[in-house]
Amino acid sequence: MSALGKMPEDVKNLLDGSAHISSVPVLVRRRGEILNDLEARINSLAICIFVMPVLPVSPLAGATFLFFERAEVRVRVCENRKINSTGVDVYEVVEGVCLALQGSNPGGVLSVPLEVSSFELLEDEKGVQLDCIFRAVFGIES
Repeated sequence: MSALGKMPEDVKNLLDGSAHISSVPVLVRRRGEILNDLEARINSLAICIFVMPVLPVSPLAGATFLFFERAEVRVRVCENRKINSTGVDVYEVVEGVCLALQGSNPGGVLSVPLEVSSFELLEDEKGVQLDCIFRAVFGIES
């Protein structure tokens, strides 16, 4: 499996072992899982963390082979407010995710540790989703 394909599991393992996130399930988005399936999983949980597939964003320029220099690691925290009685909300979990992943190197394949890049918020009558987007930088040893 490629470094990009393996990284979601490595991120999940870091989050599972983090003291900053207590008793919140961490799930990896399944390959080929469509939006309806993802929503069905979210609706069955009060609050959870989804590690999304890693998105390559910048191929190495001028190379005779395909190598991605940078990628986005997206971690989605979802809260179903109608059934969440855990006492933990999405904002607390996002803080824990950032503390757990900022400066980490999942799988030991990055040339620069993960850095928080941005956040995306989606809130509606069902609940709230907050995505933490981390910048991943890969390197080739010369």
